[in-house]
Amino acid sequence: MSNATSRRNLICAAGAALIATAFGTTSFAQQTGPIKIGLLVPLTGPLAAPGIDMVDGFKLYWDQVGNMAGGRKVEYVIADTTCNPDQAITQARRLVHQEKVHIMIGPLCGHEGPAVAQVSKETGVPLVMDTAGAAVAWSNHDFEKGTRASTDVAMVILSTRISNSSARRCLSSR
Repeated sequence: MSNATSRRNLICAAGAALIATAFGTTSFAQQTGPIKIGLLVPLTGPLAAPGIDMVDGFKLYWDQVGNMAGGRKVEYVIADTTCNPDQAITQARRLVHQEKVHIMIGPLCGHEGPAVAQVSKETGVPLVMDTAGAAVAWSNHDFEKGTRASTDVAMVILSTRISNSSARRCLSSR
């Protein structure tokens, strides 16, 4: 798989998972104002390169759709987890309590998953987590908003919820 294909898949998956989660509940969909997203990625440390690629893909997706989802503006805050569970939980708490995000996405490093999932459980802020560490993170939690299956599942959910032509192009390219 080429880097361009991998990046496109990452963009599609991140956007699909986010939108599927963001509009999965009636109460969230009825709110007004911008949707604030917290992205938990390693920007330093052993997985900095894929973390930076994840941020680039995330930004590219939102630029392509005009930073809008469901008629609402999208804002995001990026937090460096350094691929360390202690830093990940600190950053997740900062995103929720100080930045007031509505949704968290990440982390990239699987062993950070249980720490970030704990913040999600404590605060009720949904967490969109890819399969790396997701089964462990959610196995003992009642509050399950993480993805346990592949991101292709999110693509199917997205296709039933979004009529946006950019989202259709993204989905049809897979």
